[in-house]
Amino acid sequence: MPLPRINDPDDGWNQALPRFAILAAIIMFPLIIFLQQYNRALREQTAPRPMYDAASREDPEDPGVTHITVASKLAVKVHAFVKRFFF
Repeated sequence: MPLPRINDPDDGWNQALPRFAILAAIIMFPLIIFLQQYNRALREQTAPRPMYDAASREDPEDPGVTHITVASKLAVKVHAFVKRFFF
């Protein structure tokens, strides 16, 4: 049995597909909500502090001032200047 053509509106499968899609949505929507509501991972307790090897891999770095910080501050100040003196 060959697959039906997508462009053929007279094919039985193409006529029934919208009904199947609505039925699938009606079934899947409550099922997804049910599975999310009763998922154990949502209620599991997290560790009070990070594991030693995970904490040892994290090296704090000084964030400093990057070019994007300067550019965003300049954009805000130019916008405020233009708004104040020209509008």
